Amino acid sequence: AYQGIVEHAKLKKGETVLILGGSSSVGMFAVQFAHALGARVVATTSSRNAEFVKSLGADQTIDYTTEKWVDVLDEHSVDAIYDCGMEASVWNDGAQLTLKKETGRFVTILPMQTPAKESQFGAQLIGEVHVHPSAELLDVITKQIESGDVVPVVDTVYPFESALDAFEKLQGRHTRGKLVVHVQ
Repeated sequence: AYQGIVEHAKLKKGETVLILGGSSSVGMFAVQFAHALGARVVATTSSRNAEFVKSLGADQTIDYTTEKWVDVLDEHSVDAIYDCGMEASVWNDGAQLTLKKETGRFVTILPMQTPAKESQFGAQLIGEVHVHPSAELLDVITKQIESGDVVPVVDTVYPFESALDAFEKLQGRHTRGKLVVHVQ
């Protein structure tokens, strides 16, 4: 999430970012990193998770179960869109209308499943990003965690004997944060 928001989207203080999947594992960190940068954060999530995502730093949430973010946001009002793997065709289906002309940036963590249309307004398609290991970035993230700017969210801690229960909960896709299996 840090590399996508900071290195690829090049998000800056005062800019607006739309995070698609704000309550996903990657999205929770993306919301916090963007907020720590001083960006205005808009995130899609369900109504069940809206207050939770706001508590992580989102200024606005959009309930993807009842609204389309492209209908909620003004045209060309967003500096960057960070797709946490939620919408494979988002570049073709609305990102270009929502991103600022010429300076908007679109980043996704998953391969784009449809051929990308050429930008109509000049927004930049950064596309699928690949993360790379970096001791320097790990130090930056560790400092953000130590300062409290970023908080790793843990849903449940399971003893090793209950690892299967943790896996079953993960398969249900309704966790809020990480599932931890404690090995002693």
